[in-house]
Amino acid sequence: MPIKLSASHGAAVDGTSPEMVNVMLAQTLAAIKAAGVTDLTDSSGGTASSTFALVAVPADLVNAPNAATNLASKATAEAQLNLVKDALLELATKANAVATATNVLGLTYNGGGTSADGTIAAIGTTTAAATGAQAAATNTVITNLNNAMASVEGLIDRIAVATGKLKMTGAVVGTYSQTVAAITVDTGTAADPGVTKAALDAKLALYAANIATLAAKLNTITGAWTVEVVVAD
Repeated sequence: MPIKLSASHGAAVDGTSPEMVNVMLAQTLAAIKAAGVTDLTDSSGGTASSTFALVAVPADLVNAPNAATNLASKATAEAQLNLVKDALLELATKANAVATATNVLGLTYNGGGTSADGTIAAIGTTTAAATGAQAAATNTVITNLNNAMASVEGLIDRIAVATGKLKMTGAVVGTYSQTVAAITVDTGTAADPGVTKAALDAKLALYAANIATLAAKLNTITGAWTVEVVVAD
């Protein structure tokens, strides 16, 4: 939205209140600073929502008896969930960098993961078949990932408001916290019955989509910004 000023006295000429002009100028300055932060490289493989809407990932897994190759192996379940954890660290690190640049309160992020390097790695959405990960332990991991994701979303929303962008939409994905606790990815002792591949793979696909959506939204904030000031007689 252009800022329209009078050439004679600098006041707004489109009916905008002085207070609103101040807000617009503050948001413009914040947007310019945010644009100085490099974009994330998103290789998650997920499809970002065009409306920046997150989807819920319910922690509602149940154990099922083994039937040939239907259970998700503990090893691959944890490997893929750790990739989600790593992606959230990438998002939190980048969002905190933008928050610092724009004087927005950032997160204390202790979720853990592989050291952030500005690139979100591919999120695997297929687990291997073997004696299964356990539902109760896996649901705990999902809940903790969801809470970290909600906290990252909350920070991105604060930055969006500061830079004059719209906040994200969609489901409430978890519980926001200013300080994100360490996330331990442990799906329990492999056993039969266990979590099915179909159920866990579906949740991994939802995570990939949400990660891509968060990255896309953050990159709209760190993208190039053009200031338009119109001076009229």
